Amino acid sequence: MISEGDSTDSVPAIPDDSIPWDEVEGAARAIFSVWAYGREFEWAKECWRHFQAAGLATYEGEFETTVAYLRLVTLGRVYREFCAVMWDEDTTDYPLTDLAEELSINPVALGILAAREVEQDFDGAEDEHQLRERSLSSAITILRPEVFACLLEVYGGDLQLYSRMAATQNSQDGESEERDQEENLFDSSIFQPTGRNASALSYVSNGFRYD
Repeated sequence: MISEGDSTDSVPAIPDDSIPWDEVEGAARAIFSVWAYGREFEWAKECWRHFQAAGLATYEGEFETTVAYLRLVTLGRVYREFCAVMWDEDTTDYPLTDLAEELSINPVALGILAAREVEQDFDGAEDEHQLRERSLSSAITILRPEVFACLLEVYGGDLQLYSRMAATQNSQDGESEERDQEENLFDSSIFQPTGRNASALSYVSNGFRYD
């Protein structure tokens, strides 16, 4: 767990069979490109290290490798949802197929994972693109809880996780409502609830869900 005062670099040893960051870096730059001067890419790299340490980003066959890539897509989707709630920066209509475009997603592995999401309706998919979009949506629904659980543990709680995510927004002139949180990301005493950040904290506390 990352506790108050600890560096975010303090993570457990990375297993030898982990997928290296270099392999997903290009895709991550496309997935985490919400702000012109933001720090979301740095956070994505940080989270990938936590995935590696938790065994959520390993080479264990084609299926597990695809699932690892999909965890990155899930993280990207979660971050875009967070930005929509926190800053009204809504990019959630960005196609999931585009988020996953630069990753080697095995379609069979994606289908196996998506089939576990029983509430998804695939019957209405009119073409391969729509079928893939719905499959990715199902995969994100399935992987969202474990991504949340991993990050909740390493950051030490929902408020700390919220604070870390809030610190990724940065403007060119340095004007940011969350600027004062940068040096004390894990100090819960800095949190002052407002309508907007309370909604964002609720989103995080609910397991990266709106309700």
